[in-house]
Amino acid sequence: MAITITKQPTQPNMANNDLLFVVSSNKTNEAQYQYVVDVFESGSATLIQRIKQQPNPNGLGVFNMGNILTTQMDSDNVWKAQYFATSSESNKLFDIKFGEQYASSSTETPVLYDGIQTATSGSPAKSGSDFYVITDGLVDYPDAVNYNFDSGSYYTQVSASEYNTFSENVALSIAPKTQSIREGDYLTIGAYMGNMDVLSSIVAQDIFYVKIEWKNSAGSVIQNDDFYNLISNNGVLRTNITDLWSSVYTNQDETSRLIYVG
Repeated sequence: MAITITKQPTQPNMANNDLLFVVSSNKTNEAQYQYVVDVFESGSATLIQRIKQQPNPNGLGVFNMGNILTTQMDSDNVWKAQYFATSSESNKLFDIKFGEQYASSSTETPVLYDGIQTATSGSPAKSGSDFYVITDGLVDYPDAVNYNFDSGSYYTQVSASEYNTFSENVALSIAPKTQSIREGDYLTIGAYMGNMDVLSSIVAQDIFYVKIEWKNSAGSVIQNDDFYNLISNNGVLRTNITDLWSSVYTNQDETSRLIYVG
């Protein structure tokens, strides 16, 4: 073997966190050895940053991508979204690729290897996931169980290979699910959509339909707003309500994995 990724962040995760990757190699005794990592936005050939690091006393490379990925994020201007809006700045997919470089002696020029033990003049190639879904946010460490974002509270994959009822409460917020606004105000709620770790036709958090109940101060329902997550409603993936997940899942990209309900 060459590079092995022994630890990596869960996903989806938050850009402002400590996004720790730990890698090992069976080549760390080579002359001038360094671990190498390249960071790309998924689908782009433009290198965001390359980092080189000597092994620590245990022979490992420990890389924290949080500060780097934070600089690639921004806010989505969705404050007045109607029905749905997609995310172009607050949620992105990144490729984190590991390699290594070393030389045959202390005086020779080091050669870059792709992490799969192939010499290359290009970029590192060893990756844990096909891509990492990163959202512009921060975990509240004092109250967190661990350093990973508790994505299970906001993202639940269920069977999407057939007609199914999705009934999870998955708004991307710790705010109450019942909220109050004044007449004329706007309220926008974010939610994850689709697959995060694999392109799957079997499971997803597939937000197909949204139902909003409006209540008066006494708690009585005075109006319902019901609408489908369709492209015609500024939604994602589906053109028609008859489209099953298996027919639209390949259309996912970084803009569709975080949607806003306005």
